[in-house]
Amino acid sequence: MNKIVIGLGNTGSVIVRELAKKGINNIKLFAIDSQTKHISLGDVSKINYIPIVADDNDGSGRDRERGKDMFNYNVSEGRLDELFKVCENSDTIFVVTSA
Repeated sequence: MNKIVIGLGNTGSVIVRELAKKGINNIKLFAIDSQTKHISLGDVSKINYIPIVADDNDGSGRDRERGKDMFNYNVSEGRLDELFKVCENSDTIFVVTSA
């Protein structure tokens, strides 16, 4: 089975980092966030980080229209291409966010 967990924003990234700390090896972990200051050398080998562009530090998830525009921009820039390819071959996709 091919399983992935995708953490969106700060909350999702925190959960993904906790999963990585637990040593879960049979699940691919992704973290999508505009903030990358929390990335550590210990995490980078376990988590596929996807830094996205947001127009300020408040995150784009609080304003749904702005979030949709930022999502479309990041897709058009190819930032999510690797994730999309992995999702095509996954049988379980779990998305974590605070929304």
